[in-house]
Amino acid sequence: MPGEGLAVTDLRPGEEEALNALYNETFNFSRSLAAWRWKFQKIPLRDLVVVRCLRRGGELVGQGASLPMRFRVLGREVVAGQMVDFGVRPSVRFDLALYRLNRILLKGLRETWMAQGMPFIYGFPNERAYRFHKRIAGTRDFLWIPVWTRWLNPLGRFLGRVRSKSLLAAGRLVSRASWCRAAQAARARAAGGTLRFFSLPEPDERLDRLWEKAAPAYGILSYRDRRQLAWRYFEKPGRPYDVWLLADELGPLGYAATSVHEEDVRVGYMVDVFGEPPWTRTVVHRTLERLALSGCDLVRCLAVESSVLGRGLADLGFSRESQQVPMIGLIFDSALEKESFFDGRNWHVTYGDFDGV
Repeated sequence: MPGEGLAVTDLRPGEEEALNALYNETFNFSRSLAAWRWKFQKIPLRDLVVVRCLRRGGELVGQGASLPMRFRVLGREVVAGQMVDFGVRPSVRFDLALYRLNRILLKGLRETWMAQGMPFIYGFPNERAYRFHKRIAGTRDFLWIPVWTRWLNPLGRFLGRVRSKSLLAAGRLVSRASWCRAAQAARARAAGGTLRFFSLPEPDERLDRLWEKAAPAYGILSYRDRRQLAWRYFEKPGRPYDVWLLADELGPLGYAATSVHEEDVRVGYMVDVFGEPPWTRTVVHRTLERLALSGCDLVRCLAVESSVLGRGLADLGFSRESQQVPMIGLIFDSALEKESFFDGRNWHVTYGDFDGV
């Protein structure tokens, strides 16, 4: 019978592999168990992680979770919850009893978040999850964040979707040569200067110094201190990121985290960019140089259009795509119910704020 034996429970010991398999089935993904453990068991503030399961007759058929994320919000230090992994097994997606059970799951999670003192919770859902959260959880739109792109390969944009490998390779040679000449000219002009942009093999105290110095210049952003960045970029299984630091003789000025993916073309993602606002444009430009020299055809980045990063991307020739990523959520602290919380100019959001790249 539909609805028979339905229950909402916590994750039970030893079920991690089954829950991760359910995630892969639900989202047509191939996340490893090591990546699941990194995400849920090695995150800072792991004691505040919440994982809830939907069961039918004892079988796992759905899940919903939240990760604790430290934030600076208009001068306040808070911990907010990021909604992740919400979904049900495709074979039972249209079971109305499960639809009602999801309401129970979300009600329980909401009570947990409020008991933990979280002023707000948020998420970056795909299209299906966006409709689900709006309808079932009553979430609100916080932001719509555009994706920005810039071609590095001068031939890439003219080849259409069916791309010639030989022409792409030729374009990469042209791109590398162009960026090499520009980099050499820049170094000649800056001869005797101390500005450096270099790979950071391990997280160190310079990331804490950068966070303490730069964070007060931003209105709303998640933590980017050494502890958080170590988990996000250096400890993820397979470590698919490079972290680059911009510094002078007085200390760090900014960083970028990048990841290169082979798609229709070779895409370099600026997963994260952060630093003192006057140096943001320099960090982006130096990152473009590194991605060009590594043979990337196209660069993608995520940023609020009116933010410091968004303006820097526009200045450096990035184009705003039609694609936008929604940021939704619920507010539990009435002190945040003001225009400044929803003003995109106050937010700093990148791909690094969720496990999407």
